[in-house]
This record gives sequence, C-alpha cells and structure tokens, in this order.
Amino acid sequence: MKLSNILWGIVLIILGVIIGLNALNITHIDIFFKGWWTFLIIIPCFIEIFRGKDTIGNSIGLIIGVFLFLACRKIISFDLVLKLTLPCVLIVIGIILLFKGIMSNKISKKIDDVLINTDEEYYAIFNNKKTTFTDCNISGSNINAIFGEYICDFSNYKFSEDVVFNVSSIFGSVKIIVPNDVNVITSGVPIFGSINNKTNNKGKKTIYIKSTVMFGGVEVK
Repeated sequence: MKLSNILWGIVLIILGVIIGLNALNITHIDIFFKGWWTFLIIIPCFIEIFRGKDTIGNSIGLIIGVFLFLACRKIISFDLVLKLTLPCVLIVIGIILLFKGIMSNKISKKIDDVLINTDEEYYAIFNNKKTTFTDCNISGSNINAIFGEYICDFSNYKFSEDVVFNVSSIFGSVKIIVPNDVNVITSGVPIFGSINNKTNNKGKKTIYIKSTVMFGGVEVK
C-alpha cells in the first residue's frame, strides 16, 4: 500500500470521526476554526513530500501554509510572515539541493565507470512523441521534452550493457518504460517538478537516468 494512501486515509478517518462525534453531540469540535483553510495547503504539500514529488515546490508550499496558519491564529503577524517566508524558503531549498547534491555525487561516481555515448538525440518540442525501441543498438541517449511529452518505450528492448540517459524536462513530460530485467537509478534535482521512479526491478544491467526538471516531470515505469 502506498504511503500517500495511508496518510490520506488517516486524515479522512480523523475528519469522519470528528464529524460523527459532533453529530451525536459527544464532542463539539469546530472543524471550521480560524485558519482551517490553511490545511488545504499544508496537508497536500506534506503528503506529496512523502511521495517524493516536487520536493522543493511542496516544501515551499508547506512553509507558506504553516506561516499562514500561525498568522491566522495570531501567533505571529502577517507582516512577520512576509519577512520570514523568503529566508526560510531559501534555507529549505539550500538544504534540499545540498542533500541531493551529495546523493548525486555518489551516483555520478558509478556513472563515470559507464561508457557514455550520447550521440542519439530525441526531442519533443511543443508536441507529443513516442518512440518504441526494439532491435537498435543503444549505449546512451539525450531525451528532451520542452512544452511537450516524450514517451520512450524500452519494454521489449534487451540491454546488453549499462547505459546512461540524460533527460531534460522543461515545462514538459518524459516517460520511460523499461523491461523488467534491468535496474534503474535516477538522479537530479526537480525545480517545481518531479522525478518518479516506479520500478522495483533487479537485473544484471543498470539504466542510469540523469534528469534536469523545471516545471515538468520525469517518470520511469
């Protein structure tokens, strides 16, 4: 079961219990308390962070939501919210980038040992494309989606060696479908976007995916 489903389930159960107890006059909890609307920002951002989707964007949303809640409860002033939001956002982004940079360096060391041939270029610019790979020889490729979607289907391709894909998604989407007999390792820092590796494969060959994402998404399945 996905963690996001568990978290949403807990939230809905708690909300249902409160509404039910209020209806029976057992409790009198006001669910529309001052600042309740900020949880429409806080809860989704919190859950999406656990899902690993757009970590930076959702972290910023979580910070803003918490500050707005505190301001609505008059714990801090709205003027202070305006003053603290920018420095806190910068600190959080810095921490995330630092952490992901350390993780990316570990992956980069492995990638350095792989023969990288990135002569192949695949683009989807202001349109949608899909390429199915079967019997061609691939040792590395650049895959780019700019204001478009590119679907790369490797489900029936037999990888004979480790490969590296450099993926860019700028206001676009890249979907990579891989066979069940390969490992997939992803690296990159999404800026208001997401890198989602849905695979759980174990194989002798590895696909390394280095992603640059801005206002877009990369999905591997």
